[in-house]
Amino acid sequence: MTMKTTSLVSLGAVAALAIACSSSSGSPGNGNGGSSGSGSGSSGSGSSGSGSSSGDDSSSGAGSGSGSGSGSGGGDDAGGYPAGPYGIAVGDVITDMQWIGYVDPTASEVATSEPYVVYSLNDARTSGAHYAMIHLAETECPGCQMAATQLEAGGAAVVQAGGVMIEVLETTGFIATASQTDLEQWIGKYQLPITSVKDPGTATVTLDTLGRREQAYIIDLTTMKILDVFVGNTDGGGAATSYSAEQGMAEMHTLLGK
Repeated sequence: MTMKTTSLVSLGAVAALAIACSSSSGSPGNGNGGSSGSGSGSSGSGSSGSGSSSGDDSSSGAGSGSGSGSGSGGGDDAGGYPAGPYGIAVGDVITDMQWIGYVDPTASEVATSEPYVVYSLNDARTSGAHYAMIHLAETECPGCQMAATQLEAGGAAVVQAGGVMIEVLETTGFIATASQTDLEQWIGKYQLPITSVKDPGTATVTLDTLGRREQAYIIDLTTMKILDVFVGNTDGGGAATSYSAEQGMAEMHTLLGK
């Protein structure tokens, strides 16, 4: 009786040991490396990735974890043109205008010496300059013609001081969008050394968006906010300082400290 009892006890112990070993081997997801992976996006805020783990019954529960992350950059340079709402008053963000014309970033020669290319306010924003001036013109406007003589005389100095100068020929005959020929004649007549552009199609987008001729907008290119608006003299009479070009250039020199 003693031997039989001992044998039963021994068999029970062996069975318990076998069950214990079975439950600790290959438990899913509890192996080494089974922790969830994580990832982080670079240059801005990113979303962390998720990892998965799995156990292998034949290898004592060895698991693997993986993760991935992606992020999007922050800031205007990485994120693009500042969001609206847009407006044309002081303190508003100006919308990204799209033009075509002759871009002369150094004001080193008459603008028509440069290629005829697409140009936008976003190009001005990413130029590295801090301030820009936009002057609006019409071919038959006496005040615009006077302002053009001022841009001929002083536009290059503003660019050389570190600013961006943009002459936009909005219309010709007060109605129609200026053509490439109109723009070339305008630049040639006043020997404009600054970037000079027009609307790319037949729609008067600049006139409809920014307003009438003989105005100058001063833009902070780091925020694309309007710092000042000068409404000039359209009839060609009055003192020279009544023209938006000269007023705008004076403001640009003040901002640039030169």
